[in-house]
Amino acid sequence: MDSQHLSPSDADIAVARRKAAEGMESPSALEAVVATPARTLLLWFRNGTRLEIPLAAIVELATARQDDLREIAISPYRDSFSVPSIDVDIYVPGLVSSVLNSFNVRDFARLGGSKTSPKKRIAARANGKKGGRPKNAGTLGP
Repeated sequence: MDSQHLSPSDADIAVARRKAAEGMESPSALEAVVATPARTLLLWFRNGTRLEIPLAAIVELATARQDDLREIAISPYRDSFSVPSIDVDIYVPGLVSSVLNSFNVRDFARLGGSKTSPKKRIAARANGKKGGRPKNAGTLGP
């Protein structure tokens, strides 16, 4: 059987370069270590950022023994890491997203909107005396 060598087209090269550039901008983990006394996972990223996550916040690692967490391997794409002793692979962007979104942004905004002050109470009473909040102009009939 004769195999032919196919050269990539200019379009293929452009796509590969674009994907490589996108990869440089994505969160790329360079190193992952478990800090023993605090039971936290330390992640170092390409841009110099260090993220510390309590193991209790990572479902896959929460009950792991300290001995099981001695070896952590970063994937070649730097987008995930493995803990071979317990056969766990964790996607880094998903981990970061789940940890940072554990306190929902909507809930956080609701906390701000639920605050009351003497000025808000006075304004609410004044609006009530006038018949409440004015109707939206879009809901008025013809």
